Amino acid sequence: MLRYFYFLPLMLFIFVFPVNADVQHDVQDGLYALGYKVKPDRKIGSKTTRAIKAFIDKNSLDFYPDDFTKISDTINKIIIKRAVDDAKKVSWSFKSAEISIAADNQATNVFKGLDSIKSAARSGFNNITLTFNCSRHQRIQFDAPISYPLSRRTGCLIPYVKYGDDFSASRDATDIYISEAKKYGMTVTLKPMFLSLTDKNHHGYEYGKIPTKDFFDGNGTTFDGYIEIIKRIAKYSESKNVDYLQIGTEFINLNRKIPKSIRWSNIIKNIKNEFSGKLIYAHNFGTKGSGRDVFKYTEIWKSVDYIGINFYPSNVLNGKKYYTSAEISRAFKKASVGSGNAIKSLQKLSKQFSKKIIMTEVSFPTWRGSANWMFRINCDYDNKGKSGWLYTEGPLASKEPSLIAAQVLADGWYHTFKDLNFIAGANHSFWYQTWHDATGFPEINKQGGLSDCSRHIYKNEDLKRIISAYYK
Repeated sequence: MLRYFYFLPLMLFIFVFPVNADVQHDVQDGLYALGYKVKPDRKIGSKTTRAIKAFIDKNSLDFYPDDFTKISDTINKIIIKRAVDDAKKVSWSFKSAEISIAADNQATNVFKGLDSIKSAARSGFNNITLTFNCSRHQRIQFDAPISYPLSRRTGCLIPYVKYGDDFSASRDATDIYISEAKKYGMTVTLKPMFLSLTDKNHHGYEYGKIPTKDFFDGNGTTFDGYIEIIKRIAKYSESKNVDYLQIGTEFINLNRKIPKSIRWSNIIKNIKNEFSGKLIYAHNFGTKGSGRDVFKYTEIWKSVDYIGINFYPSNVLNGKKYYTSAEISRAFKKASVGSGNAIKSLQKLSKQFSKKIIMTEVSFPTWRGSANWMFRINCDYDNKGKSGWLYTEGPLASKEPSLIAAQVLADGWYHTFKDLNFIAGANHSFWYQTWHDATGFPEINKQGGLSDCSRHIYKNEDLKRIISAYYK
């Protein structure tokens, strides 16, 4: 049955580029990814023409060398087939698709996101991660009875889904998603996020400068405090038979002292008094100083069940926008974070605390050169024309949509991590976002190509085929 899935007629999965897409550049990128000696520069010169003819001859295609759309489609098929044929099922216990439900009560796509869970199960995922925000405008209503919406009881941004569709009563979105995931035999992770505390307009805190006491205990005016919120989330998670709770994500962005606090041992002990499932904390591994910091979270790593790593070494290909999967894998294996090799540091971390690692944020952005800045899912069209390295070459530069870049990146990523015995699994961000309707980028039609660079994995059949080859 699995083999039948892998070898469904490839034409079913072809992405048909719009006529205004930069297909010539896509052809060059694809030829390079397949090993042809071309330099993608948008110019179809003699070298590219020879490579196109060689590709046509090798694959016995009845194409003209300037039939770029057909050539691009065929290259895309071959890249996917090569990745699928070369894949080997991973032994990971944790294979998660992340759905963001951090939306207000008017979220129009809550039910569409629910529909994506069945597709995740069919694609080989065994876990759904539900992300929501606990540091926006909400405050805890301390006298709220259990019948009140979860947002009012926890201070988190969780939509209360109104009566309608296939449901007989209004319910919290988390309730509905947990039930749906369990229906398909999947486990569930809840991932409350606190990074919006750095929104100075709402909370008055500058990025990286949130006082540790304010973070843990609240400030009495705009934020009720992490400890009170996470205790309520833990109690709710236990009542709903949630399997994993991610108790924190990238707290170094709030204040580097927060994850180093000696309070964590007691905090996590109290969380475990409320919740019997597995605990994860996620560290952003790639920012300045993060390589050294990760070994200093002693109280956290001793107490949680899994070490979460958001693996984002920056600019691993020095800004290069085209690559083979082998080049990506070599770059990841050589990447440094801090003063040491990134992967060797993670292996050492796992061994030191006797905990396996979950890659808690994995993304394959659909724009050229995304291997360099994997944390940037958007195309950043609004930054076009801005000066300075950050906006011209760095992570905030305006980006060009590309399916091939994402697919080659995925193939290279799996080849890097699939056989590492200290890895317990991965969570794939951007499977679906209930608040995202792909209408926020007015420059898209001018750019051509994809509908936008943050399209959901759920809608990307090519990426799903590669992921499924490793997960099913």
